[in-house]
Amino acid sequence: ALEIRIAHLGQTHVSVANTYCNIGSAYQGLGENDKALDAYTKDLQIKVTALGPHHVSVADTQNNIAMVLKATGKLDEALQMYKQSLDTTVQALGK
Repeated sequence: ALEIRIAHLGQTHVSVANTYCNIGSAYQGLGENDKALDAYTKDLQIKVTALGPHHVSVADTQNNIAMVLKATGKLDEALQMYKQSLDTTVQALGK
């Protein structure tokens, strides 16, 4: 599915980002956190480019990354990413 979306929509389409998010979620469920983090990072890069840095979908992906970092014991990095996610949400939706 990923290759088909990239071929038809391009590497920076939001549908491609959503596919990376789904892949990240699957890897996270399997406990393969390095692969999950890689997929979520690709998801984030595309969403920031396509939607801008202050979009709720960007915040959701930042939260996903924070959960993986927490699961791998990288608590300081996880906390920073949770804060980024909250900041992005506030910027997108207001207080």
